Amino acid sequence: MKNIFKSSLLLACGVLMLTACSDDNDSNPTLLKPATFTLNTPAYSTAGIDLQTSQTVNFTWSQPDYGFPAATEYELQISKDGNYTVSVAQAAADETGETMPNYTNIANVYQNCNAAVPATEIANALMQFYKWSDGELPEEVTFYARASAVTKGTEKIYSNNVQVTVKPYYVELSDAPIVLWYMVGDCFVNDKNEGWKNESGGIGKGLTPLLPKVGAEFEKTTGLGTLEYTGYFPAGAQFKFVQVPGSWDTQMNYTNGDNLPDYITDEDNDNHNVGVSEEGYYTITMDTKNNKFTIAKYEGTVKTFAQIFMPGDHNDWDITAAINPMLQKGEVHQWFVTDFTLAKAAGVKFMDGTSSWDVNWGAADFPYGIGTQGGPNIPVKAGTYDVYFNDISGVYYFIEK
Repeated sequence: MKNIFKSSLLLACGVLMLTACSDDNDSNPTLLKPATFTLNTPAYSTAGIDLQTSQTVNFTWSQPDYGFPAATEYELQISKDGNYTVSVAQAAADETGETMPNYTNIANVYQNCNAAVPATEIANALMQFYKWSDGELPEEVTFYARASAVTKGTEKIYSNNVQVTVKPYYVELSDAPIVLWYMVGDCFVNDKNEGWKNESGGIGKGLTPLLPKVGAEFEKTTGLGTLEYTGYFPAGAQFKFVQVPGSWDTQMNYTNGDNLPDYITDEDNDNHNVGVSEEGYYTITMDTKNNKFTIAKYEGTVKTFAQIFMPGDHNDWDITAAINPMLQKGEVHQWFVTDFTLAKAAGVKFMDGTSSWDVNWGAADFPYGIGTQGGPNIPVKAGTYDVYFNDISGVYYFIEK
């Protein structure tokens, strides 16, 4: 009987040990280190989509087999011929102009297994590869794409190549346009006072852009740098950031915040909306190179304006037509106008519409700068622009179309 008892006790201990080991393995899974992963071939890959009429080119992939779902950062690369030996940035560093690139890095980092790449970014990359002259573009051209992935404790790995055929269009080669991000949330509303409206063409009606930080450097080949927005937020407001109007594929939320103060909160569980617990004026500063942002209270004096005007040489300094407010609950401090066209260069200013001109903003910088009270006329070149202006910071930005 004693031996039977001992055997039973040993068996029970063994079961407990196995259970403990099983539980330990479940809570501490082994990190696998795969050599590659799968970038899916897009359904449109042979359709020859028109880059000039498309807003984005979309890609999806499978998470690498790390042995468990792991927080992973992904990036995309576009290649001329399926090789990745000389980047656009490396070629640009060659002052002789003899080095030709065969790939470029898409200017974003993704946390999910999908990406909506702006069609303009791909069009610009193709121009960097081929250096076409206007009127000499082929009807269609093929490029290649691959994704990279990295998680904590592993080296970066790359996916397979996929081949995509598109219709290119001519792009005047210059520094890459500044990559903007847009706020969307319950405090940024459309003309029906509805929040969370992320729609294509919805800038100023549900979407509000952060503008270039004056004095910051922007990468010539990617357009990445530092953006800012200063404005009013009501208590309880929630919002996040998207890169492409109308798309939720590329976004930032509370988890991208850097040393956020206590009055900025993590809301809505898995969505991680940025919450504002205290009403007031705030400055948001975003580092688009590293997908990080900070928020701080704005301590300066703030005035509110019923209207903002943009008179200049183009209209004999007339102040009868106001520009558009970017709709927001509480107070409006950012304004815009679309398709502003000048047949020839002109000086312009922003002002509050009073005939006394006591409140006006101007500066000698273009296409963006900080307008100061009574500053010089802004020297705008001939062209068509979307124009943004913030009446707290004085920052303006003319985006050529």
